[in-house]
Amino acid sequence: MAFERDYELEPTQPDAAAKVSCKTGDNACINSILTDDSLRAILSKLDTQGERDNYSLVCKRWLMVQSTERRRLAARAGPLMLQKIAARFTNLIELDFAQSTSRSFFPGVIDADLETIAKNFDNLERINLQECKGITDVGVGVLGKGIPGLRCVVLSGCRKVTDRAIEVLANSCSRLISLRVGGCKLVSDRAMEALSSNCKELEVLDVSGCIGVTDRGLRALARGCCKLQLLDLGKCVKVGDSGVASLAASCPALKGINLLDCSKLTDESIASLARQCWSLESLLLGGCRNLTDASIQVVAKERGQVLKHLQLDWCSEVTDESLVAIFSGCDFLERLDAQSCAKITDLSLDALRNPGFLRELRLNHCPNISNAGIVKIAECCPRLELLELEQCFQVTWEGIEAGGFPSACKIVLTKK
Repeated sequence: MAFERDYELEPTQPDAAAKVSCKTGDNACINSILTDDSLRAILSKLDTQGERDNYSLVCKRWLMVQSTERRRLAARAGPLMLQKIAARFTNLIELDFAQSTSRSFFPGVIDADLETIAKNFDNLERINLQECKGITDVGVGVLGKGIPGLRCVVLSGCRKVTDRAIEVLANSCSRLISLRVGGCKLVSDRAMEALSSNCKELEVLDVSGCIGVTDRGLRALARGCCKLQLLDLGKCVKVGDSGVASLAASCPALKGINLLDCSKLTDESIASLARQCWSLESLLLGGCRNLTDASIQVVAKERGQVLKHLQLDWCSEVTDESLVAIFSGCDFLERLDAQSCAKITDLSLDALRNPGFLRELRLNHCPNISNAGIVKIAECCPRLELLELEQCFQVTWEGIEAGGFPSACKIVLTKK
């Protein structure tokens, strides 16, 4: 669930003189004619946030209507300001307090703030607390118990959060559909079991970098969270074939899965995903060095008509056979990353079709790619926006110019 940072809270200065005379006989003020419903109808016709903010400058009444109709807010605030926000924006359903990763010194929202939020935002459904490093299990527990209607929670980068917080959240917020705890290294299989038991509607789960998650946790997740559509397991280094295969069997609606650097995986689990997840659009397998052409060919055969994003970087056993299967069978592929697949040659590029849907192609550190292959890419990929060829020393700028790539295509090539 994306959180749009569409509003930063600033003091609003209503125009005290904003009274507009109507073209009536008694010169009545427009506010005496328009009802609140009429003002809401006007507000609904404004498309951009800037227009809606300008609407609030007409007068205090219009400001109040705009405030009560607002649904999303991004802010930096302590407990006192949070109370003021709650009083003004009474129908908020989404709050964004995400911190930039570059502001490592700033804790962002802390437990005391979460207590204030739990007491004052009854209608809240979505909250983004990414990189709020001051948050602990206590604050997350208070939030979950205080707002049981929460549906989307982002806790990525909240390093103090553990299984205990996720257990309370799962027990309290049974309607949860999206949970992101990427980088929370203290989250493990216990949290997966709690989600499986209580959050049957869960569709999005990010546990990337949660090194305590193992096949046991994935098997538990598969038993209860069968509606999963997006799953991020990147850098979950203890995850293996049995856990992923269980998910494939139980979650046929899975659309995207990130398995970057899950180095224990083999062809068995990837083939299971391809055969059983009929909507699979995004498959990220970078760093899975045990994979061979066998599983990639199954992916191309079984999911070629839906696959849009495939990442194979550092899959060192992948050869031309895989790329030939991909280019021949994946008609709607938009993004392909085959960096550091050193066995790939120009032969694989002969399988490209014209016209292709490919927009991004990364072939960095593929030393057997030459100018001949680049010309084939240019011929068959008219929609290409990015082509990366670093450390491809057989490719020259002369070859790229001969290909005639579209002017909008960004090409990255190592200078000799």
